[in-house]
Amino acid sequence: GATTMTERWESYYEITDGTYGINGSLNHYSLGSVGAWLYQDVLGIRRDENNPGYKHFYIEPIVGGGLSYAKGSYESVYGTIISC
Repeated sequence: GATTMTERWESYYEITDGTYGINGSLNHYSLGSVGAWLYQDVLGIRRDENNPGYKHFYIEPIVGGGLSYAKGSYESVYGTIISC
């Protein structure tokens, strides 16, 4: 049920009455860097620092490591950016 990368993989745990407890932060950037890697390196969606909000952007995937195909999108304030 988390909406972001959690601080620990086991952040949610089941309590004996069937409810769930939280063990640590549910918003931790160290694991969020995996998401940044997927968007920036695998999909190649890179921002232009001179045009905030992805008004202008670059699609420059980094190819290699046995990965032969990736497809994804990013919702910017100017619209959806699709890389495939």
